[in-house]
Amino acid sequence: MDGNTKNNNKTGLFWGISHTFVLFGMVVAQPVYDLFSRNPEFFVAHKTLPSDIFLFAFFFSIVIPSTLTIGEILLRRISPLAGRFFHTMVIGVLVTLLALQLLKSGNRLPAPLVITGALLLGVGSSIIYEKNKKVRLYLNYISPAFLIFPIVFIFFSPVSRLAFPGELVMDVEVTDSNTPVIFVIFDELPTMSLLRADLTLDRDRFPAFSDLAGVSTWYRNATTVGESTMNSLAALLTGRYPKVELLPTVHDYPRNLFTLLGPDYDMAVHEYVTRMCPQEYCRVNEASDDSWTRNRSVLRDSVIAYLHIVLPESIAEEHLPSISEGWKDFVSSVGGPEDWTKMTRDELVAYGRKELEKMGAFDWSKGFESAIQEIYRDRKQYLFFMHVQLPHIPWRYLPSGKQYLDTRMDGIKDERWKNNQWLVYQGMQRHLLQLAYVDKLLGKLLSRLRDTGSFDDALILVTADHGASFRVDAHRRALEERNIVDIISIPLVSG
Repeated sequence: MDGNTKNNNKTGLFWGISHTFVLFGMVVAQPVYDLFSRNPEFFVAHKTLPSDIFLFAFFFSIVIPSTLTIGEILLRRISPLAGRFFHTMVIGVLVTLLALQLLKSGNRLPAPLVITGALLLGVGSSIIYEKNKKVRLYLNYISPAFLIFPIVFIFFSPVSRLAFPGELVMDVEVTDSNTPVIFVIFDELPTMSLLRADLTLDRDRFPAFSDLAGVSTWYRNATTVGESTMNSLAALLTGRYPKVELLPTVHDYPRNLFTLLGPDYDMAVHEYVTRMCPQEYCRVNEASDDSWTRNRSVLRDSVIAYLHIVLPESIAEEHLPSISEGWKDFVSSVGGPEDWTKMTRDELVAYGRKELEKMGAFDWSKGFESAIQEIYRDRKQYLFFMHVQLPHIPWRYLPSGKQYLDTRMDGIKDERWKNNQWLVYQGMQRHLLQLAYVDKLLGKLLSRLRDTGSFDDALILVTADHGASFRVDAHRRALEERNIVDIISIPLVSG
């Protein structure tokens, strides 16, 4: 082989690698960046550090395409033909992923038709890529774009507020109070769920809420100021209307409950999706997981989100965890098999064990029960705050605390109730069963306060971030004229 041939091979390999990088950036990295640029709360909920944002972009823009190109280089050393075939196959797969996104966007085509069309386009495009120099030349020209995607994501999107949080300036006020404060916020709890038909608290179903309301002030007309958890929590912790452009972090809201009490109070703070408490006051808000565990969770949820982007809706709903039930831990959205009747006894047992392991890993109630142990006798100046991810969907708890496997919600599509009153009633019943367990957890909190002698001295506040709607053909969470009362009405007990 002469020198010109070697140089041509090296040049072809270089441009081939650049094609992989730019296509991967367009087809995989950019859709992920776009999704999370519009939803930066995803990173807030994962408690990501600024360095984690850079690692995230590095992984999607550099690590994954580099892995593909390393595989190609190794194959070329074994067999140039095999390496070339592998490269063409990678191009075809990336074009197939792009075609999946284009064919499902704005269309209601059947899933088999979308997949077949995408595969045909992928195969055809790989053949054209291999035979047409103009296509490869075009990719040469746009190859630097693979660097533009992460730069825009990190420096010019709302995520930049997390990548470059700036210096934290807190306007600290000194308080002279030593009253213990117990502040619990439940998630997705409409006031109407706690009431009887005569609009009084249902003491039989919810004895703990009734117990607390009986010795406190029950604000029956309390409402939230936001339909989303992030905005509602920002309002509850600051006493101010939230701003859409701000994230629920201490850098965006430096004047909040935690910065007010932090200098004088011991803090036991359990934020599930926000980062309003500064690290010097709330050690729990530091990255409690090591970097590997934290970033693995981010990447795992990102992959699930990307699969929702590319796969036809019917396939995604059937085989993937939901990404509309929270900001993280998507795999905790346990579903159920498509047809129980087709499974043998051994298959059911194996399936049950696997799902129970998932439930145990994402059992929100365990966190609540361990957290209330931080309340102990003779502890005066302290704040106990907890955002409890219950009775939020998925509905899976019975009043006893036991969990059931099938958490699918057949009455809901795209977060909107279907035109089936029976399925709406079933959803409401499952919600009430889970709410009865929430009442049991609240009862454990009240018992802990009484056992430690804190009940009479503490300021106790129990509320919710927002409600939920149970109406045929109405959105379950987004505000509409028909469901506005269901969404904005929240319980508020103070005493």
